[in-house]
This record gives sequence, structure tokens and C-alpha cells, in this order.
Amino acid sequence: MAEEKIAVVVDDEPMPRRLVGEFLKMYGFKVHEAESGEKAKELIQTHDPRLVVTDFYMPEMTGAQLVTHLRESGNHHVKVLGISGMAGERDDPKSMKAFVEQHNAKFTQAPPMHFLEKPFSLNKFNAKLHEMGFHD
Repeated sequence: MAEEKIAVVVDDEPMPRRLVGEFLKMYGFKVHEAESGEKAKELIQTHDPRLVVTDFYMPEMTGAQLVTHLRESGNHHVKVLGISGMAGERDDPKSMKAFVEQHNAKFTQAPPMHFLEKPFSLNKFNAKLHEMGFHD
């Protein structure tokens, strides 16, 4: 029997969170949605997902803080896809692009983090999942 594909989708905005959740369901994932990083931490602890898709800029706990917590608490198996409408430039230390590069350099025992800039198409999302090792 194939391993169940579980994902946690984190975004403080309901529409992108639901849209990504629907995309993932089409790809065979069981999806749990969180509107905050704190709620996402609980869902990750409870459901042990194979994938976390997180918005980068959120109030209270950013996607970067969530991913850093995840890795520093020893979770090195879950794959992470960061999404943002403001990915920024690699030379901006506060940008998602810079964070992804830093994550991948620091947490070499974990799968590399990936990112997509919003808005994105279903085709781009599927291509990214395939690149991350999720095949339908």
C-alpha cells in the first residue's frame, strides 16, 4: 500500500490557502489548512505531513520562522514549498529567495526548500511538485 500523501497549507489569506489546498487534493494529497504559523505547528505535530506549503509573509509567525522552527526541532523529512507574491531578490536578506538559499545551505540534512511566486498557474504548481519528487 502506498504511503498516504498528507500536506499542511499555511496562509493567513483564506483564498490562496483554499486554492492551494484544492490543487493538492487534485494531486492526491489529504490537506490540512492553517491560517497561522502557530496553528500549522500543531497540525504538523499531529499529522506528520510529507509536504508543507507556507506563505512567506504572515503576521505573528512568518513562513521563515515556521520553517526554521520545523528544522530546528528536528523535522528534516518534510518537504517545504514557500509561496509569496513578494519573493524579493536574493541580495535582500529579508526576501524569500534569500531565505530559501540560506535554508538550503544550513539544513543540508533536510530536503531542499522550494518556492513559487504568486500568482502561479496549476501547471507551474504541478511542475514544482514534480520537481520536489511528488509524482502522480
